[in-house]
Amino acid sequence: MKKYVSLLIVLLISSQLYAQDLPILKAALTSLHPGIERYETPAQVDSLFTALELGTRKPLSQAQYYILLSQAITHIRCGHTYLNYWNQDKAIKEALYSKTVPPVLFRLIGRKMIITHNLSRSPLVKPGDEVLSINGSPIKGIVDSLLTVSPSDGQHGQFYPYYKSRQLRQPAC
Repeated sequence: MKKYVSLLIVLLISSQLYAQDLPILKAALTSLHPGIERYETPAQVDSLFTALELGTRKPLSQAQYYILLSQAITHIRCGHTYLNYWNQDKAIKEALYSKTVPPVLFRLIGRKMIITHNLSRSPLVKPGDEVLSINGSPIKGIVDSLLTVSPSDGQHGQFYPYYKSRQLRQPAC
């Protein structure tokens, strides 16, 4: 089942006929995903796809569409259902994902980013340091943005405000 949904999502992203693809995605998820209504009622699933359809009424880049799909899929609240980097073809990976990675390992504690390992040669960064911003963007905003596309199971993400809203954030790509 996961292979079919993953294949469908790859096809949807590469087709660039975003609004026309949504009925296919909805039909596939509602008929193939065993937990689609575990945490969402049929009306909530309909509302989610309505929000997704509204988000695709204006022209979107491939990256913007990918973010909207990712946000929508997180509302299923199944940690196994997400737009997986490893299931994308090379062209989509190159178009959508950055090759830049921070030279540190870290843990998110609440909405704080705490360094656990310094992989750079700089002696200024130490385990236990808190990262306050990246390129001028506050970490709290980055974390909130990432949580809109991060998979979780069941109620594990319930305390974040984006789960309470049926609105999908318009990506800033």
